[in-house]
Amino acid sequence: LYGWTKNYGWAIIVLTFALNMCFLPLRWKSSVSMKKAAALQPKMKDLQDRMKKLDKNDPRMVELQKEQVALMREGNPLMGCLPLLLQMPFFYAVYAVLTTAVEIRHTGFLGWIKDLAAPDPFYVLPVIFVISMIVQQALTPSTADPVQKRVQYIMPLFMGYIFINAPAGLVLYWMVGNLVGIGQQYLINKISPAPPVQAVPGKPATARGKA
Repeated sequence: LYGWTKNYGWAIIVLTFALNMCFLPLRWKSSVSMKKAAALQPKMKDLQDRMKKLDKNDPRMVELQKEQVALMREGNPLMGCLPLLLQMPFFYAVYAVLTTAVEIRHTGFLGWIKDLAAPDPFYVLPVIFVISMIVQQALTPSTADPVQKRVQYIMPLFMGYIFINAPAGLVLYWMVGNLVGIGQQYLINKISPAPPVQAVPGKPATARGKA
């Protein structure tokens, strides 16, 4: 890629875009699964509340547990972690290259970055990284309640604190991945709307699934 772009910064951007386009089908499947899990959350909570009121030896407990397993299979929230897990080997590979390859040392990018293997001197990339991570998190479907979701926004700030002293090339890789992910998630949300929230017996369904 460097032979084509003549700059390691642009090579990182092209690499990141290509990898994220390869991850698009998995991101799509993960998003659909998370939306299903969010729609089923009211029924899951109702099941958990009913199970708490029963003794563990109660025959009705077995039926409720079977119903709970069926709901978990229908909307598996663990699918949301797969795109991130699959990106980790590439993340470590980019980090290894930036910290060991002599060719990348003292390679400039976009004017103010004089060395992609050193931290951004003006913290521009870490700030954009944090903002992009927050936006991506807001767009991504989640099964967490509103309070838990607000707590999750602490993670981008924590990651930003870590990335302040990370090589600029590494922050560039993750930041571009976030920006591409935002575009992909926006497209997924438009084309694949959330299913309607499953109504709990005896309770009216909310309109949250239409968001």
